[in-house]
Amino acid sequence: MKKLILGAALLSTSAYANLHLSPPDFDTKTGRAVFVDFKTAEYDITYDLVNEVTQSDLMVKK
Repeated sequence: MKKLILGAALLSTSAYANLHLSPPDFDTKTGRAVFVDFKTAEYDITYDLVNEVTQSDLMVKK
């Protein structure tokens, strides 16, 4: 059990990205892709399976 908790604690620290190690920005067909590091975000994703359309809203928090 102690090893499991220790392993989870060590793996959870890798969830925070090091911005100096982030991939470089790059151009796409419709704009520019930029690496970001969100610690907290809320997503509202709607799937319309009949029309094969999705919509998503994102709120980034500090």
